[in-house]
Amino acid sequence: MLRPTDQAYICNIICSLQLFDDPPIDQIFPRTAIESLDREIARLNVTLDWTRAKVQKVSHS
Repeated sequence: MLRPTDQAYICNIICSLQLFDDPPIDQIFPRTAIESLDREIARLNVTLDWTRAKVQKVSHS
């Protein structure tokens, strides 16, 4: 599971991405797009936790 600090780190990396001489991504996309990326990371985190729990349950059966 990603720790909250990992999520913030990933979000900061995504926000600061620059391609060539383009401005950082958070200046290109509205803040809502960055926030939706953060929500997507959280959703994937929950899905990953659920999948791991299912795998552990099956492997212990």
